[in-house]
Amino acid sequence: MTHAYHLACFVTGLELDQLLAQLSTFVEGRLLDDDVQILLKWKGGAKGMLWASQVAVGNQNGLRLRVYGTKGGLEWTQADPNYLWFAPYGQRKQLLTRGGAGTWAEAGRVTRVLRVTPRATSKASPRSMPRRRVPYAPHRWARNPIRRSTSRP
Repeated sequence: MTHAYHLACFVTGLELDQLLAQLSTFVEGRLLDDDVQILLKWKGGAKGMLWASQVAVGNQNGLRLRVYGTKGGLEWTQADPNYLWFAPYGQRKQLLTRGGAGTWAEAGRVTRVLRVTPRATSKASPRSMPRRRVPYAPHRWARNPIRRSTSRP
């Protein structure tokens, strides 16, 4: 929850004045709260809300940020981090992409877009790529429960 709060502070540039929080535990025996709802009042009068839940079925890792003001609104989701919806007041909603056309010069200094040429990708091999540890995910085997053996007789 603190990450979402700090993200809201960073994006809006606002400073918190007051908050009201409701913490709930739905699963018996859990040490942490299952559901948290926080109402925020920023200095200057703007209002906000944070919600975090482990009991909202179908909503996994759904960090989403929405900011609305008198001149328009912004919407960003962690699931699609390269896209930002911008809705200027009285105009059509626009999709802005990371490093794409329509972004301001200020965005360029904090944007990291990997520039890869076709020649560079043709020279890449699995051995030249850094190894990444991938956590075991048992759900991947649900579609095909029979594991194929890598050993040969």
